[in-house]
Parts: sequence; structure tokens; C-alpha cells
Amino acid sequence: MASNCIASYTYTRPAERTDLTYEVEVSSDLVSWSTVGVTHGFVTSAGDMETWRGVVPLSAGTKVFFRLKITR
Repeated sequence: MASNCIASYTYTRPAERTDLTYEVEVSSDLVSWSTVGVTHGFVTSAGDMETWRGVVPLSAGTKVFFRLKITR
């Protein structure tokens, strides 16, 4: 694996739900979770749905797990 690899997590969400906060979290051990190092951004919209993506850089041998945290 090259040193400039990335892993990404893409999800959709309803555009009208402005009362919700979405965070893409990462972990290397499924115990400790963080948003540190995650670049989270808007991708596109279609009708009333938006697509967003969280991206994290990887180095050789790195494993990463994603989860989506939604809060009101």
C-alpha cells in the first residue's frame, strides 16, 4: 500500500433534517473512536437527499473502521 492511500465512508442523509448533526468517526481497534484526521464534506444532492463523505489518509499496514454518529 502506498503512503498516499485513503479510505472513505460515503452516506446519504435527508436535506430537510437540519436539526441533526452527522460525524464520521474512525477507529483502528473498534474500541476508541474519533473524528481526528477525518475530512468530512458534501458530495452532491438529488431531490431531498444529500450525499456526504468522510475521508481519512492511510499509511502502509493501517486498518481503519468507520461509523456514523448522528446526534440531535
